[in-house]
Amino acid sequence: MFSITTGTSLLEKFNPLQYISQEEYVHLWSKAYNLVLSGFWGKLIAALCLFGAFWFGVYRKMPGLGIVLFFITVIITYLGGVVKAAFWWAN
Repeated sequence: MFSITTGTSLLEKFNPLQYISQEEYVHLWSKAYNLVLSGFWGKLIAALCLFGAFWFGVYRKMPGLGIVLFFITVIITYLGGVVKAAFWWAN
């Protein structure tokens, strides 16, 4: 159990900047962006999620799963630009 008096909390244990430097952290996220949210894999995952959203939402009549897959598509599509704008100095 973590003590309040010592100043260490559970959230401080999950802070990645205590384990790696800021440069390594920015490099990690820029590589993740280049790998997943940009290029072939990002387009493929977004296309599959969009197809799945329509398939499950309309044909299989499972609107909850269709909405979740649609939001994943929107996140992949638009988060790429947001991450690129946020880490513009790292490229």
